[in-house]
Amino acid sequence: MIWLVALIVLYIITRLAFLMCLPMGDAPDELYHLTVAEFLKMYGRLPTLAEVKAGGDHFVYGTLPALGYVPNSILGFIGSYALPDTPFRLVSRFGTMLAGLPGVIAAYHAGRELFGRRISSLVLPLLVVFHPQLAFTEGYTNTDALVSSLCSINFYLVAKGYRMPTTVPIAAFMGFLTGWAVLSKTNALAVVPALMLAVYMTGKKPWQAFLAFCGMAGVLVVPYWLRNYFAQKGDVLGSRTMYENWIKILPRKEGQVVHPWPALHTIGWWRYMLFDFFGLYGLMDKYLWRPFYFIFLGGVVLALWGHIKTRYTWGALQRGPLGIYALALLLNFAATIYATYSNTTGPHGRYLFPCEIPIFALMLSGFERLGTKATMWLSCAMIGLFAMAMSMGWIWYYSMHQWFE
Repeated sequence: MIWLVALIVLYIITRLAFLMCLPMGDAPDELYHLTVAEFLKMYGRLPTLAEVKAGGDHFVYGTLPALGYVPNSILGFIGSYALPDTPFRLVSRFGTMLAGLPGVIAAYHAGRELFGRRISSLVLPLLVVFHPQLAFTEGYTNTDALVSSLCSINFYLVAKGYRMPTTVPIAAFMGFLTGWAVLSKTNALAVVPALMLAVYMTGKKPWQAFLAFCGMAGVLVVPYWLRNYFAQKGDVLGSRTMYENWIKILPRKEGQVVHPWPALHTIGWWRYMLFDFFGLYGLMDKYLWRPFYFIFLGGVVLALWGHIKTRYTWGALQRGPLGIYALALLLNFAATIYATYSNTTGPHGRYLFPCEIPIFALMLSGFERLGTKATMWLSCAMIGLFAMAMSMGWIWYYSMHQWFE
């Protein structure tokens, strides 16, 4: 328990550092997020398409899933009475920080389920705490923090399910978390098939657990999709409507829209994906020290080598939660590729946040297959890398900024 308390304290310290020092105009699309969150706080409902169009450029995210702003809006509503002189933009950031906290707690418990009392069980949540991009993202208003937490809880329950079969109530709870995640940000939809498979494979009563999971998720998601289908001309996810509104404010060259990301077939897309997952601050234009990115990439390669060297086959993966984790990560990455291919969005590494636990669990599992000493050295190196990159980035870009103006 003392380790969990220490992790929570570290989490609060690191997130407060960004929350208090990050300039309002220096976080990706925060003004767009704030507009939707404040609407939910004021009216307690989702905006209509007419209201989104009338709201101007800053309301462009109004057609997207919005339940990821629930913590921000609830804290904002309470703050309007308890702290009436505190600006909503600050209170909302505390909502994001609160939304990200369950992800660390889930990572701690997932580490114990996956690795017992080995060092990797503690390294897993430490990587989540010190993950530079996640720490930055959980310091301003957005929906990524809540989606990461909701999916992390589910992936912890997946790991637990291989030790204690998943009961119908637990499956229904996982369905509730999944539905909430999908209604918070569309990228959570990518990991749903992996979760469905996990619930069936670990279910004490497989079909009943599977139906409970799907039924609970469906009760939440289907009414929202039907609403969008009729209100937004068949656009159930809201992404196409958002894009149609968004391209109106994008620059054009010779009559063609210029998207602010590299093309999928270029090396720049893959490099940007790596950078933005590890840590890319500001409006995705403040890079960390470049060697940090490639040291992290080297760790990923060594972990993959560990799996390949020991011939960790798909059959072996199927016998434990790592198989589900690998499937979820592949689906999440494939969805990100498709999003760029369809011109919905670019190679944003934070879109892999639903797979925080799978990514780091697979990495640490690969390290363990290289031997005990290698695990110790590589784990310490990754923690040091993450903590140093996060701290240096904050010191370099934000430590001297006066947030209250």
